[in-house]
Amino acid sequence: MSGLTLSDEDRQAIELLRREDVGVLCDVSAHLINESNGAMVVTCSDGDQLRDVFRHHEKVCRHHRANTRIHMFSLNGGAKLIAEGSPLRVHNEDQVLLAHITAARSMKQIETVVLYAHAPCGAAYEHNLPFYRVLELLFEGKERVKREIPGIKVACFCHVDYGNNKKRTYFVSRERWVDWVRQKP
Repeated sequence: MSGLTLSDEDRQAIELLRREDVGVLCDVSAHLINESNGAMVVTCSDGDQLRDVFRHHEKVCRHHRANTRIHMFSLNGGAKLIAEGSPLRVHNEDQVLLAHITAARSMKQIETVVLYAHAPCGAAYEHNLPFYRVLELLFEGKERVKREIPGIKVACFCHVDYGNNKKRTYFVSRERWVDWVRQKP
């Protein structure tokens, strides 16, 4: 059982972003994410969610290869730490994560990075960050990884714990996010 519960505000945001006409939070289509040589996964170290995140990502990886090859990077705040100016950083975790992604790419020849956000997130709640801001940090992190590690492929996922043992992982579409933000009143 998780120590956190999804705030009403975040629950409403997730419901909105899952709507078909918005399409920011989508079903995961494993065939669209190239993990033929595995994936580097950057996620939060939340012990209430990590096992479910890993199990879900094993299924994605198995779509491409007989054995899973997941190279995990896990710190409080996860991928949100990579965004420049992230309020979740305590020290220089962004630099540490970027250096380790670069090193793992070289050592393991893995060309795909999967950045995970999750909700509820204790680090985000501690800083009063609503779900929308969590996604902004996730996308800022994606852009930074792509800018600082040219040629790497980056996908964004979000794991949601709805409570009552209902958990779900979504692909997070940056393209649909940009469209939605542009159309907001």
